[in-house]
Amino acid sequence: MCLWGGIMGFAIAFDTLAYSQELQAAGVPAQQAEAMARAQSKALEKMVASQEIATKSDLLQVKQELIKWVLGVAASQTAIILAVIALLHKG
Repeated sequence: MCLWGGIMGFAIAFDTLAYSQELQAAGVPAQQAEAMARAQSKALEKMVASQEIATKSDLLQVKQELIKWVLGVAASQTAIILAVIALLHKG
């Protein structure tokens, strides 16, 4: 089964048959494995429909924000260290 959703039209491939067979191979009864596969499929559908999946654009935005924060913290730390050195050097 291939789930489609969201504005971007991204897809998540989820093979309910293979999932069910994998569970059965691990000893899960067939009826229970099939129910678990359906439940997993529904959960993925809801996740896609509610757009809880980060897109590449979302990740790029977060990456850019993190870089800004890291550079800001590094600059602040450098300024503090230089100020402490200057104070120690005077004394």
